[in-house]
Amino acid sequence: MRRRLAVAALTAAILPTISALPAVADAPRSAGSGSAGSGSAASPAVTGGPVIRSAAVLGDGTGKVEVTHEPQVRRIELRVRRAGTAEVVAVLSDFALDGALTPVLDRWRSAGRVTLPPVGDFAVDVSVWSADGERTDKTDASRVTRRLRSKLSDVRISPEVYDAESGPLDLTGRLTSFDPDGTERPLAGARVTSGDGVFVTRADGTFSGKAPAARMVTVTYAGDGTHGATWADSNTIAFRELETRISIASTKAPLAGDKVTVSGLLERRTAAGAWGPLPRKPLAITFYNRDTKARERSAETVSGADGRYSVAVPVPASGQWQAAFDLDGSDRGYGDSAAGTGTVYVHQPTAVTATSVGPSPVAAGGAVTVRGQVVRPRLTGARAVATDGLVTLQFSADGKDWRNLKNVRTDGQGRFTAAAAASKDGYWRAWYDGGPFGNASSDTQDQESFGKAGYVDVRYGTRFTSFNASPEPVRKGRTLTVAGRLQRNSGGWKAAGAGAVVNVYFRAKGTSKWTLAGNVKTDSKGAFRKGFKASKDGTWMASYKGSGTYLGSSGPGDYVDVR
Repeated sequence: MRRRLAVAALTAAILPTISALPAVADAPRSAGSGSAGSGSAASPAVTGGPVIRSAAVLGDGTGKVEVTHEPQVRRIELRVRRAGTAEVVAVLSDFALDGALTPVLDRWRSAGRVTLPPVGDFAVDVSVWSADGERTDKTDASRVTRRLRSKLSDVRISPEVYDAESGPLDLTGRLTSFDPDGTERPLAGARVTSGDGVFVTRADGTFSGKAPAARMVTVTYAGDGTHGATWADSNTIAFRELETRISIASTKAPLAGDKVTVSGLLERRTAAGAWGPLPRKPLAITFYNRDTKARERSAETVSGADGRYSVAVPVPASGQWQAAFDLDGSDRGYGDSAAGTGTVYVHQPTAVTATSVGPSPVAAGGAVTVRGQVVRPRLTGARAVATDGLVTLQFSADGKDWRNLKNVRTDGQGRFTAAAAASKDGYWRAWYDGGPFGNASSDTQDQESFGKAGYVDVRYGTRFTSFNASPEPVRKGRTLTVAGRLQRNSGGWKAAGAGAVVNVYFRAKGTSKWTLAGNVKTDSKGAFRKGFKASKDGTWMASYKGSGTYLGSSGPGDYVDVR
């Protein structure tokens, strides 16, 4: 039956060493097909003599060898020699089967043990003989490294608490090594490291110097050709976050959208307990909007060399400013801090636009109408117009002293129409009172605003009475007389008086054009009369152009049939 055998390799008796750097290293280096695995997978079939898979020296001084073979293995010999030389320092040949790893792979272990020299680098060679005398050799199957044990002791680090502003730490300690008989001796001239700090030991093995501040400090000796590497247990240094505080103030602004200056001072408390500026730190400026009930990021800034900051930002509505440092905890050297202002109240700008005032001139007692729209120019969406807002119609004779005439409300588009009777010349405008009404915010109330004032000229009205063109019908070529009376409304309808010029117009039948036929002046009773030659059928009409005091007017037309 074909089988594989494992041959145990030799190990040296090991002097006490630190756990990370043993005096004898069990680190096999395969010189054939590689190191054997755990034996859980089947090896390929063997068709020749023994095949040495691995050989190693174990920590207890015994050896271990894994081998495949055909026919049966008869003898195994393991030799330890100084690396790079032919000098053999130990031999083991009393191997026994340690167990089958797979149906075709076995492990062999030696019964005897060996002791290697305390210092040196050694190579492991192995030879295997089969039952029919066939021999297989494997050179440098593994390596063993032996060093004198070293130790770091009395490691001290101060201060025991540090912070982001602490300088390098003071580090002291001692490095020793042990002879093969266990005698402890100082190790002088050795390089000890901690972070990027390097220290050289004195004659008594002590060392001292500055080490970079860190939460975990580890001191390491890398070893040399005689002494093994070692390190001291990591020293945990207590880290203290420095307390911070921040102040904040803002300038005032009357209207939402105006810029304000937010400023203040960022400080930290030193280890000695004194407060001082904290420079070059990022700060977040936020605003709690009382209209939206949300906190909004407004600006990012950095504290100056004196710890102060100042940034200009628009104020979106009534609310509170906040300045904050490291609320997310990303700066591990300093604690977070924040400060806020009291509520800053502003008004929402408004404007009365699309204003129209008229008519002008207008008859005394006639209606003057003012139209327009109330908007919020710094807003968009539904609140860009002021709905259900109070608008007051105002009048001023001189454009300075204003009198309220009538109140109206804006519609769903912010539009309004207001009218009142005119009694004299003067200025008319619309006044939006603002405040929290309609769809305005109760916190950011509307600012009042005024529409553009329009001047209205008020004149006395006039009218024609008793207008008549006669005779009717009239013969062609005969004289046709136009007569009537002009009145003026000045505290009631009265005769216009003498000298008012009345124009007489004629429009021929079948046309739309009026032609001036002539004019006539009124007498003291406002009456007028004038004759014209009848030439064709048509309509006659009297018209008064008006003056700086009186409005013009036109009388009713009178149709005359000419035959």
